[in-house]
Amino acid sequence: MSAYRQFTVSFSTPEGEEQSARIELSSSCAALADNTLLDKVLADALLRWEEVSGVEVVAVELKERGLQLNGSEEQACHA
Repeated sequence: MSAYRQFTVSFSTPEGEEQSARIELSSSCAALADNTLLDKVLADALLRWEEVSGVEVVAVELKERGLQLNGSEEQACHA
């Protein structure tokens, strides 16, 4: 199983400029392929990014979402 997400993140820089970035996440790890868990990974990463960089996330727009079953090819997750 693999999961894919593509987001557009709008944010304000510490200088007050409005910017956007495209973020793509994909995983073939069965644990992260769960829809809610992969989305939580992104949410946690964006919160951490705000903390360390001083940006303020204004909006997160989901552009594309996919989930694909790969037969019995379940890959192990490595911490």
